[in-house]
Amino acid sequence: HHLQRERGASAIFAGTKGAQMRTELPAQRKLTDEPRGAAMGFLAEFSASVNSDGFKAAVAQAQQAVSALDGTRRSIDELKIAAPVSNTYFTETIGKLLAVTGEIVKFSTRGDTSAAISSYVSFMQGKERAGQERANGAAGISEGKFDLAGYVRVLGLRASQETYFSEFSAAATPVQREFFQTTMQGNAVESVMKMRGIIAAGGMTGDLQGLDGKSWFDATTARIDLLKAVEDRIASDLIGMTSSIQAHATQVFLVFSLIVMLAFAVTLAVAVLITLSVTRPLKQACAGMIELANGNFDIHLSNLDRRDETGQIARAAAMIVDKIGTTIRNVKLSANEVTGASSEIASGTTDLSQRTEEQAASLEETSASMEQMTATVHKNTAAAQQATQIAAQASDVAGRGGEIVSQRDDL
Repeated sequence: HHLQRERGASAIFAGTKGAQMRTELPAQRKLTDEPRGAAMGFLAEFSASVNSDGFKAAVAQAQQAVSALDGTRRSIDELKIAAPVSNTYFTETIGKLLAVTGEIVKFSTRGDTSAAISSYVSFMQGKERAGQERANGAAGISEGKFDLAGYVRVLGLRASQETYFSEFSAAATPVQREFFQTTMQGNAVESVMKMRGIIAAGGMTGDLQGLDGKSWFDATTARIDLLKAVEDRIASDLIGMTSSIQAHATQVFLVFSLIVMLAFAVTLAVAVLITLSVTRPLKQACAGMIELANGNFDIHLSNLDRRDETGQIARAAAMIVDKIGTTIRNVKLSANEVTGASSEIASGTTDLSQRTEEQAASLEETSASMEQMTATVHKNTAAAQQATQIAAQASDVAGRGGEIVSQRDDL
């Protein structure tokens, strides 16, 4: 808006060789510079956060154009450029800034938002044509008459304004249309209409009926200020709309977040229950297995009635207590029988040992007796032998005695 005003003031200053707008132009430049830094900072930050080559390119072109503002101002102050050249720079710069606004329309995925932004852009384009009309009209009036190109341009800018404002009205809300129609009435609009008539009638011939560039600038500025009021209303409505959408989106997001949190909580609870329903029986099964490993075959396993895998494991483990228990019991019985038999054998062995010891003692006694008997026999044998010898001797003696007797008998 302030660049548009500076464009018109610069055109008059350049067209009158500095005779007019010498005081107003510096004041207008200050008004332009007040939002300049904030606007450029916002565009740089916004461009860095948006993933759009078209938007980044539009911002870069706008930044480059605005960066040439100070140099253009110096050239205007030094009267090095004419009003048409000055108008061209400002018009191109403003057009590049508006192109950034047009790129924003592409970001919206909502039909109502896109329509509202498009309506706003159409109005801004119409207002820009009003600013161009002010600047080009000021340049021609300051020169004293219009050349053909300038004359055609001024008349064409009036027609293009009506086109853009019609597009705006078609997309605007009924309240916005009514506000536009009500605002664009009164002396400011009527004064511009009269001056337009003077330019249309005598612009080419220089018969401007005493119209000067300053009067034209003030009148068209008053009308553009009314357009600015409509622009502010549209922008306010757009901000309100987007704020409402944002608030609704935030509410939906919060509700959705709450639903997600509740769903997560329920899912977590179900997961915990499922986990417990699996891990608890498994822990019980593990505890049972440990008891079995420790030799406790009389335990009662849980979860035998479950129909899931845990129940199958429990039933399989139960079949394996049963089998191992039966085997162990059979082994115990066999061991008991072996133990009994071993005890009997041990007892018999003890008895046998005792009997053996007794028999050994008896044998020792018998052996001693036998030895005594043997000795007696030896003695008896010796005595018998001696007796035999004695008997033999006696026999011999008897024989000799017999012979002697015989001999005596013979004698």
